[in-house]
Amino acid sequence: MQFALDNFTFDSFTIVDSDQLSIRSGYSTFLKQAFTSNDIGLLSPKPKHLTVNDISDPQVWPTAQAFKEYELWKAYLQKFTDGENKFVHWTFWPSTVFSSGAARDLVKLFKEDVQLQDIMKQTKIWATEEVILPTLVALLGYTIALNPCSYDFVKFKKQFLARDVQPAFNKTNAYWMHPVNRQYNDAVRKTIRKNLNDYAKPKQPAVQNNANELFLTIPLVNKIKKIDGWLSDAEADLLIATAINACRNLSVPHAVVEVGCYHGKSTVIFGSVLKKFSPGSKVYSIDAHDGKLGTVEDGLSNFPPSFNQFKKNIEAAGIVEMVEPFKDYSYNIKWNKNISLLWIDGLHDYIHVAKDFWHFADWVIKDGYVAFHDYANYFPGVMAFVNELLQTGHYKEICTVETLIVIQKL
Repeated sequence: MQFALDNFTFDSFTIVDSDQLSIRSGYSTFLKQAFTSNDIGLLSPKPKHLTVNDISDPQVWPTAQAFKEYELWKAYLQKFTDGENKFVHWTFWPSTVFSSGAARDLVKLFKEDVQLQDIMKQTKIWATEEVILPTLVALLGYTIALNPCSYDFVKFKKQFLARDVQPAFNKTNAYWMHPVNRQYNDAVRKTIRKNLNDYAKPKQPAVQNNANELFLTIPLVNKIKKIDGWLSDAEADLLIATAINACRNLSVPHAVVEVGCYHGKSTVIFGSVLKKFSPGSKVYSIDAHDGKLGTVEDGLSNFPPSFNQFKKNIEAAGIVEMVEPFKDYSYNIKWNKNISLLWIDGLHDYIHVAKDFWHFADWVIKDGYVAFHDYANYFPGVMAFVNELLQTGHYKEICTVETLIVIQKL
C-alpha cells in the first residue's frame, strides 16, 4: 500500500495472490459501482461484524484466535468510537479491495500508532491480514461493503479443473479464479489463456508503410531454397533487405545474433550479406540443434538433430569465417557485444520468445533491428509478445511480410 501511495494515483487497491488469475476485462469499471459513498473503505465477501457466535462458520475460523485475545485488544479498541462493537471483521484475502483513503489511513496507523505496533508484536492471530486489516478499517470509521464480484471461483484450497473455467466465464460478475496452480502449463491456466486470446492486445496499425525505406533484393533467395526450413521467398527477401539496411546505416562492426537457425537458411542470408557489405562483422548463430521445435504448450515436435547439416550448409555457402555457432540455448550464452540485428526464431511459445528476446534486448543498439519469425495466429505467443513490445513505445514496426515482422529500437 505504501508503494502504491508513493508511486500511483488510484481509487481502489485490490489484493491479487500469485495463484489468482483475472478471467475478464472491465474489472475497474465494474468495481466503481460498489463505491457508492466516500465512507466505504473495504469490499469483502462477508462485510458484517462478526461475534463469537460466528466462529462456528469454518470460513471465518481465523477470527477464533482474535476472540481468545480480546483483552490484548480491549484498551486499544476503546480509543475508537464504538470500537469494542467493531471487533472483529474478516475478509478472504484474495481479491479483497481497499479504497485509496483506507489504504492511506492504514499505512499511517501502522507507521505512527505505537500501541498498535506493540499489539502486533504480541498477537497470535493467524492470517492477520484477513482479520486485523478489515477490523482496523472499521475502527477508522469506514464502512465495509459487500464485494460485487462473485466469490464462486475464489476459494480456499479448492482444486479447480479446466471444466470449471467456462462456468466462470459465463458468470458476468466473476472476475477472478483462485487458487490456480503456479505452473505455466496448468490446464486451468491454459484454458483461461485460450479464452482470453493469449492476452494478446490488438496491434496498432503502423503510422506508415516503412517497406520503401529498405533496399529489397532477392539474390540470395535461390541460394537458400535447397536448405531445409520454413522461410518463404518473400520472408527471405525482407530478411535480406533488413540485414543490408543494418549494414548501411548502423555503426560497425556489426553483430547479427540469430536465436534458432535449424539447417541454416537465415544464417546463409546473414552471412552472405555481411560478407558483401561488412566483412569485418559476424553472425552469432545460437541453436541447441536438439530437434525440438514448436511450443511447449502444444507439445514439441521432434526432428533429427540439425547441427551437422547446419555446418555442411554453412560450408557450402562459403561463409564459415562469417559465422560463430553456439550449440546451446540463448539464455545460457554470456553476451557483451552490441547487436545490430537480432533474429528470434527459436521455440514459439510466449515464455521462450520472451526469454530469447530479453536475454539480448539491452545489447540491441539504438536504431537496431529485431526480426521475429512465425508472427502468426497459429503461434499466438509470438504475436502476443511482439504486440506488447510495440506498445511499450520503445520499438516501432518497420515492415511485416507474411509471418515475418521487423521492428526497430527507438
